[in-house]
Amino acid sequence: MNIRSFFRKIILNLISINSKASNNIHILNGHFIQSNLNKNSKFFFENFINNLKNIFEIIDLKSAVQLINDKHKCEKPKISITFDDGFEECYSIMLPILEKHNVKATFFVNPMSIENQTSSFTKSFIHNNLKVDLQKRIMNWDMLREINDLGHIIGSHTYSHANLKGLSKSKLEYEIIDSKFRIESELNTNCDFFAFPFGNDNYFDANSIELVTKNYKFGFTSGLYNNFFYKNNKQILSRRHFECDIPLKHLLYFTSKKRKY
Repeated sequence: MNIRSFFRKIILNLISINSKASNNIHILNGHFIQSNLNKNSKFFFENFINNLKNIFEIIDLKSAVQLINDKHKCEKPKISITFDDGFEECYSIMLPILEKHNVKATFFVNPMSIENQTSSFTKSFIHNNLKVDLQKRIMNWDMLREINDLGHIIGSHTYSHANLKGLSKSKLEYEIIDSKFRIESELNTNCDFFAFPFGNDNYFDANSIELVTKNYKFGFTSGLYNNFFYKNNKQILSRRHFECDIPLKHLLYFTSKKRKY
């Protein structure tokens, strides 16, 4: 842990004392169970789901989007969980536990990383495209078909997890449209949801937003979380970043403020 992360954790520990999630619809986006899996990761994730169920009503992403658009008033905080990048633990560890607890999640994936399953390519993709230092495997199409067939949502996260800001029209079409077609053809389902890589608007622009809104029902970013919609665009909704291994009180702090339309 670097110095910045160390002090951030200390500050969050202090300000999150007695935090309580607001009675809103919250959309979370994470990536993995733990940065380094171990023999206890299965129990760790199940405990995470149980903790969520004790505080939130967990709903699927379609329901969350519908309730937000209906300006639904919640008597209890509701939450929808999404995971980006398509790491293999989403299938091997998460899926059985999600099914056991009747929880439906959403998984945003990059076809490029699915189509080449060699260890050298995966290592390069995670380092160069995802920009993280993790030792992970990526789900294959068979795994994603099973996840989809069980009623979870598979969305696009671009073809190659690209920074969309400033890309040419042809490159944007490749990243945004071709990824949608590839997912739909492999899974025989509609791909209606899109998540912008890297989350905030340092990595996308008006051209990419326009192409997303023309080809998907909804897109998701991780910026401006206190607002339901990104800059009043009713097709672009905000998610709150989390990981399963953060302290629960931090998550409650992140979801404590009342969200605005």
